[in-house]
Amino acid sequence: MKLLSELVKLPLRFDSRRLVEEISQFSPSDWTTNPSGVVGNSALILVSVKGEINDEFAISGQMQPTNFLLRCPYLQQVLKAIAAPISRTRLMRIAPGAKIGNHLDARYHWYRRIRIHIPVVTHPAIKFNCNGKSVHMGVGEAWTFDGSLPHGVVNSTEQERIHLVIDTKGSEILNKMLQQNSSFSSQYIPYVPEEKVIIPIEPYRFEVLATQEIESMLESICQEAQNLMSKQHWTNLLGKAEEFSHKWELAFSQYGHNQAGKSTYQELLRWFKTEIKSGLDDLVHEHSSSSYYLRVIDGMLTTSNRESIYR
Repeated sequence: MKLLSELVKLPLRFDSRRLVEEISQFSPSDWTTNPSGVVGNSALILVSVKGEINDEFAISGQMQPTNFLLRCPYLQQVLKAIAAPISRTRLMRIAPGAKIGNHLDARYHWYRRIRIHIPVVTHPAIKFNCNGKSVHMGVGEAWTFDGSLPHGVVNSTEQERIHLVIDTKGSEILNKMLQQNSSFSSQYIPYVPEEKVIIPIEPYRFEVLATQEIESMLESICQEAQNLMSKQHWTNLLGKAEEFSHKWELAFSQYGHNQAGKSTYQELLRWFKTEIKSGLDDLVHEHSSSSYYLRVIDGMLTTSNRESIYR
């Protein structure tokens, strides 16, 4: 889903007092540590694979609400208001004095999805940065951003910062909101007691990159690499990229988005990591589009981010 700018504010507003009230029921033990080991960063999991407490990506299995979410009627109403299938969702907390350094959401899971942030607890001094631009996301607002660009946040205050973070592939309605369609005026979503909500959970689908997507990414990678290596090494890279693209095309034409092709795709990705990615990791800039594409391809079948997202 292509955004019009690095940071986009959605025309939605939520009851921040009610959100705070609902999350205050949770104990410190309900929060999990950051999967990348970032100090001062923790999460309370609301939608996950099988509704369990894990950091699995959507490729691992069917997303379901956790018991934590089922105890929060207004949070369920908030998810419904997004008007799109809901994938991995959690409350993300940054402790006072902690930060998340600039990074890319360089995972295949997020290549297919955007992340919507709804601040629950924050401070005016806390700014979210994306590609050199910064903004304070106010309580009850809804924002998204281009995760393929470097982004991060520093909490230099004495107050914790908690955001509701929603992953979604989007929908026609959400896309119109993101494009700032004039037919969408800002809408306040109040808490409605006793409302019965059916959360629009994203259905499971085994999905890989299509051949055209692979070719486009490899073209971008090779273009950047041309100025970073000798002509001979670049020529070798072109040959390997063409070989990988051809093999992927054959596999995709046979299996498409079918789990029966998983072992074949895994074998091709191991070859990609050894023959292409390993030779470029130390050459391309960690926040470049090439670095992003290398990690998206390499992590296509990665099931969890219980490993560092930073290089």
